[in-house]
Amino acid sequence: MKRKTTILLLIILVLLMVSVTASAQAVVGEKIKVDNLYYCITSLTPATVEVAPQNDVAPYWNEADKPTGDLVIPATLTHDGMEYTVNSIGGNAFRACESLTAVTIPNSVETIGSQAFRDCKGLTAFSIPNSVETIGMRAFFSCKQLTTVSIPASVTTIGETPFSWCTNLTTITVDKANTAYCSQDGILFNKDMTTIVRYPPAKADTAYTIPASVITIRNSAFNEAKLTAVTIPNSVETIEEYAFNACRALTVINIPNSVETIELGAFNNCQKLTAINSQIVDPATVTLGNNVFRRIPKGTDDNACTLYVPDGSKLDYQEAAQWKDFAPNIKEDTFTGLENNLTEQGVTVRGGKGEIYIYISVGASRNLSELSVDVYNLSGALVYSVETSRTLFLQIPIDTGVYVVHTSNGTEKVIVW
Repeated sequence: MKRKTTILLLIILVLLMVSVTASAQAVVGEKIKVDNLYYCITSLTPATVEVAPQNDVAPYWNEADKPTGDLVIPATLTHDGMEYTVNSIGGNAFRACESLTAVTIPNSVETIGSQAFRDCKGLTAFSIPNSVETIGMRAFFSCKQLTTVSIPASVTTIGETPFSWCTNLTTITVDKANTAYCSQDGILFNKDMTTIVRYPPAKADTAYTIPASVITIRNSAFNEAKLTAVTIPNSVETIEEYAFNACRALTVINIPNSVETIELGAFNNCQKLTAINSQIVDPATVTLGNNVFRRIPKGTDDNACTLYVPDGSKLDYQEAAQWKDFAPNIKEDTFTGLENNLTEQGVTVRGGKGEIYIYISVGASRNLSELSVDVYNLSGALVYSVETSRTLFLQIPIDTGVYVVHTSNGTEKVIVW
């Protein structure tokens, strides 16, 4: 009996030694493979791992080993007798796994690393759990089949250009309990709406007016948007790099006098721009990055874009770096400083696609025996005039451009695309 007890104790001791040895062999930074996925050990106490790519440098996966189809990332895993919690998806973890179609992320994950799902061109569905706090730079860059993204309340940090080149993205929603970000009409902002983070490029609208609370238009915020006209409010101070990159349908945009900085390539490749309405009084006060207006037709190019500038500032623009490239198509706006006041008088004027729309409230109509409407271009030339009696709606066909509408009730500046 004593001998059996001794043998049993020896067996237990050996098993303990094996377990201790296995645990002792685990090293922070070690890459392990479990069920065809790779992980990097990030901590031993507590025992945690992050999902990792197969290779540490590009190509990050061998073609034959790339995950495909619907993938479920486990919340925990066991390796060499030790259980680990999966608390992060590391940088480049699934980069260029083009045949990955759906990913289930466990509620243990706190971080989605930089470029984790970049170029997953077949990815159509994923859910970010309410445990995730950080979405890294370019995390879902060029996931071209994504149509919607939902950001939970837990997310406090979103890196640069997380959803750029997501060509089919139509909507970004944010949990109302989130303290760092919000969405309005499917568009991603920071919580107090002083920064517009991402306008979904496949959103159906053709024109957009940025809210007056916005101070910063973030890097690539409108990249590839299908908009034809954008109105930037007089609150915006910074237009970050590539903010409107590849907005190939954009024909008209205004730049308010509040703008202080326009960064690298902000309007790069906006090839259909026909009119830029700059309200900046002195172009020397604005810091420009390189190639702000690259690949916009200008100067003697075919279909060159016209740059409208404040009255009396044409010479300054003709001498200012990058702005001068629009010559000889730099024209002074004789209506600089115009106060829009028609809405206060019960008359609403809106620019549209090839048309100006005028809506007259019932109350205003009762006070008008006759409504006179004159439309001027920014050079001050009268391009349209009409008199009408007791109408509630007027539709004026007109070419693309920036116009001033004057009625007996007041004036309003509009953009037509």
